[in-house]
Amino acid sequence: MRFASLALNDNEVLLTKTKLKKAGFSDKEIADLEPVAERQNPHNFEWYYFISSKKD
Repeated sequence: MRFASLALNDNEVLLTKTKLKKAGFSDKEIADLEPVAERQNPHNFEWYYFISSKKD
């Protein structure tokens, strides 16, 4: 996993686009969010992004 920022605080969690969609975010809202990390899929070697969100 590669991080764009140094660290997350205890009130934040990393979410994928799939988790954000399940939480009710639209594609437009997700596109406007800034990724904070990315991870490479070990099966197809594509990179996917993580978005930081506040914990509930």
